[in-house]
Amino acid sequence: MTYTDSMRRSLCIWALATAAGAVGCSPERDARAIEGSGRSGNPVNVGPSVGSGSGALPIGPEHCPEVPDGYLVGEQINEVLPDYELRHCDGGEASLTEVCGAEALFLFSAQGWCSICQNVSVHLEGIQAEYADLGLKTVLVLTEHTDAGTPPDADLCSYWRSESPHEEVLTLYDPNGTLFSLWGGGSSQSAFIDRDRVIRSKLVGVGSLDELRGQIAAVLEVD
Repeated sequence: MTYTDSMRRSLCIWALATAAGAVGCSPERDARAIEGSGRSGNPVNVGPSVGSGSGALPIGPEHCPEVPDGYLVGEQINEVLPDYELRHCDGGEASLTEVCGAEALFLFSAQGWCSICQNVSVHLEGIQAEYADLGLKTVLVLTEHTDAGTPPDADLCSYWRSESPHEEVLTLYDPNGTLFSLWGGGSSQSAFIDRDRVIRSKLVGVGSLDELRGQIAAVLEVD
């Protein structure tokens, strides 16, 4: 798919988000501004991030843990996160097992029409950098295109990633809608998963960057 000027205007993703702290791409759908967006989203010098650089934690499917005793695989709090059929931005097959081995997983699901999702996305790289030395891995998954109900594609994934540079954040898309059941609807969806892949908490329609940081810190068991 080739992006037309009208599609680029409909995304209006990051220039407005960073300039005003609020976006109005689809005010009838999601006119909320994210609270606390004045806090810097720029990466800080916290050492090598998970999965890259010298001394990084080993990451990959071979590091996926066994299901802990007494836990079930499922999509509820205190269940072990199942895997999903996802795609990389180049269209290749992807899996959340690619980030097994991290001390915590921050999984953020976004829709192309969702203004608050666009705003949060601006800060994901900075959030990842803040907790990289503690073993966090952040994954962004696009679940809908700029029109609600339309599946995302590789072009949208690549455009989203390039407009809000994600170098340490793994950016994927979900062409088959497999992730929707994790949250049961809504937009700007987050899940926080521990090293054993146990779902510790979820947020839908989050309005605060500090709340995201608080959930991540709780999984990492840091102040």
